[in-house]
Amino acid sequence: MQPMKKLLNCFIMSFFVAHYAFAELGQGLELVSVSTLAKGFVGAQGIAVDSKGRVFIADTAQHHLKIVHADGLVQHATGGGFGYKDGFIFNAKFNAPQDLIVDSHDNLWVADTGNRCLRHIDLSTEIVSTLLSQDAGFVDDEMPLKMDPSSRARLYNPTALAYDAKNDAIFIADSGNGKSYIRRIKLGYLYTFQTISGGIIGNKDGQGNEVAYRYPQALAIQDNNLIIADSSNHLLRSMNLNAPYEVSTITLSAEATENPFLNWGFNNGSSAVARFASPQGIAADEYGNIFVADTFNHCIRRIAKDGMVTTLAGNEEAGFIDGLGPVAKFTAPTALAYKNGKLYVLDSFDGALRVITRFSVRAAVKKLQARFPQKFAVHQAMSRQ
Repeated sequence: MQPMKKLLNCFIMSFFVAHYAFAELGQGLELVSVSTLAKGFVGAQGIAVDSKGRVFIADTAQHHLKIVHADGLVQHATGGGFGYKDGFIFNAKFNAPQDLIVDSHDNLWVADTGNRCLRHIDLSTEIVSTLLSQDAGFVDDEMPLKMDPSSRARLYNPTALAYDAKNDAIFIADSGNGKSYIRRIKLGYLYTFQTISGGIIGNKDGQGNEVAYRYPQALAIQDNNLIIADSSNHLLRSMNLNAPYEVSTITLSAEATENPFLNWGFNNGSSAVARFASPQGIAADEYGNIFVADTFNHCIRRIAKDGMVTTLAGNEEAGFIDGLGPVAKFTAPTALAYKNGKLYVLDSFDGALRVITRFSVRAAVKKLQARFPQKFAVHQAMSRQ
């Protein structure tokens, strides 16, 4: 009976290996599965989740903001269509919004890219207001809570946002006219608007204006660092949140070059040698993991706290398949948001909001045991021999 016991053991382990992605996501070995929550967002670029679990989507191509509820119901948050208009949210107008965030006060902030400004939505009153003028520029200033026409502060092409809850501040990736900057707004009675790093397009670490980015498309806060998806350099960068805001390269740090085409690729392992292809979405969890929408590798990657890079879901082959770990397929995912153990993925090309959930090996074994009780009964009987 010993050969039969080994055979059954192999069957059970093969079941896991063939159908599940294994990922050490915080507390022990866990399994990952991908499902579709809602569709209808082709060309969308940004997602955020509020304290009620509602998912807000910046539907860039349609110039709308949409809400997806936990049951998959899709609601139009804005109904004004293309343009520029403040006021009640359903009448408000936007122009190609690319990103949004929810702060700790349940305010929604929108990078209204086509209007070159930052919009503020009080989710309790559903009133939309403009924080920064539509006039393009890279200008810092201080301003009161509501937009002050006398303020000189300007954005050029805001593409990504992140909220620093500890310091009640918003970070903005702002690019255009051959320059890429990371800018910061300290919230309070006065909003202090400050450019903290960046300048001429390129690839260089350091501090202040000696730092060079190439059109970053996503930002996320992890511990005391701002994680930057330096998309056109195909790199992940990190900025310390304390002045002087030191910037370093996380991925491909051993080999990154000024030529972005030489940085492009796909490789797991140590972050020093890991390669990505135009990463356009990032999120972080409470365990120190960084999740990356590796857009043109059509998959979701994970950078663990120890710096090891693995593929969480999908592979280098484009497609649209729900399922477990490597079985799942994406096509050019563009945005991520993490909330309460769920990783939300904006699969923009397919216009779908996907959800990656995780559960423990022990829980999975119980599920298998319930599904295949006879096989497990045989296995237990043979284990006692």
